[in-house]
Amino acid sequence: MKPTTKISEECSTTAGSASEPIRCGHVAIIGRPNVGKSTLLNALLGVKLAAIADKPQTTWHNIRGILTEHNAQIIFVDTPGIHLGRRKLLNEMMNANALSALNDVDVILYLIDDTFLNDEGRYILSIISKLKKPCLLGINKTDLYKQKPKLLPVIARLNEEHDFDEILPISAKTGSNLDALKQALRRRLPVAEYHYPEDQISDRSSRFFVAEYVREQLVRYLGDELPYSIYVEVEEYREQQHGISIAVILWVSSPSQKPIVIGKQGSMIKTLGTRARQSIERLVGKKVFLKLWVKIKPDWQNDPKVIAGFDNGG
Repeated sequence: MKPTTKISEECSTTAGSASEPIRCGHVAIIGRPNVGKSTLLNALLGVKLAAIADKPQTTWHNIRGILTEHNAQIIFVDTPGIHLGRRKLLNEMMNANALSALNDVDVILYLIDDTFLNDEGRYILSIISKLKKPCLLGINKTDLYKQKPKLLPVIARLNEEHDFDEILPISAKTGSNLDALKQALRRRLPVAEYHYPEDQISDRSSRFFVAEYVREQLVRYLGDELPYSIYVEVEEYREQQHGISIAVILWVSSPSQKPIVIGKQGSMIKTLGTRARQSIERLVGKKVFLKLWVKIKPDWQNDPKVIAGFDNGG
């Protein structure tokens, strides 16, 4: 009989003692689109690092967020949502990046937000099952469950799907049970020295996050399909005495998309720029002067040269 997977309930975090070994390692956060991976990363770090929106595939890159506390450094890898069915080169790249992250981490955090596993969920589980690595299951958005006892049969059923090391009902939105999640992850990290300075929160550059925050606003304001046809390129990032001057090109894939992004009398691009600038200023702690331009690059999602440079990101 398969041993019962431990289910962690809410508990408080205790400070690490000097006698505890230093631990450090990588944790991949993986799941299908829109389960809350980026929201969870931001909540665990206590700062907005990853772009978030209430639409799938907001994250296109693997983003590392670094949490150092209680004698441990957890290097989270927030991955693009695994999605099946789309055949563009960009989508293939996103899936490949997400799955490749599993090979390079010490612990896997599989995040779901449903009571069952759909085709994408089972596909992810089939990949995880082939890897001999600790795997925790996070059931996100439990704040939507009015009665917690209803989770018990859900957890029992999921426990039959895979021998998870631990199953944790959590809410990235409210912070419920996140301390228990961090403790569970710390216990499974290897004993090792820190890879990064204690005050560092990511290995990505400011230019990278500028592009992410601009694209976040595209997803928020431009409907369901158009944002996924726009590639954000940071053409200039220049420190000045009174702030940071940033120039960004929004590459659309067809001429008909350009006037939509610009909007009537420039209203849409002004809104996009204002919202993105506010997010960037909160990240860098300085005044930002942001300029956006819209240019056309037909079918860039299938251009190998664009995709090859796309994920370097900074």
